Amino acid sequence: MTTPTYHTLARILTQEFRCPPDAIRPESGFGELGLDCSGRRIDFVCAAEDALRLRLPDEPLAAPAGWTLGRMCSVIDEVMARDGAR
Repeated sequence: MTTPTYHTLARILTQEFRCPPDAIRPESGFGELGLDCSGRRIDFVCAAEDALRLRLPDEPLAAPAGWTLGRMCSVIDEVMARDGAR
């Protein structure tokens, strides 16, 4: 996955959350990325919202077990397309 959204989230994960670059893959779950506690998930989602200047649905926070980085990118891209952010 080489979308601008993916690269933005990967940058946030490496720079702000000190996630090892080799752990960042589209299929990586939140737990694998060190976002297994709700506070870190909230911080990550807020950082993504700030960087991309948008508001995400509550799903990434409500059901983190099923979320992957790739799925989050897809949701962000859908929100951006719907809101005309791009």
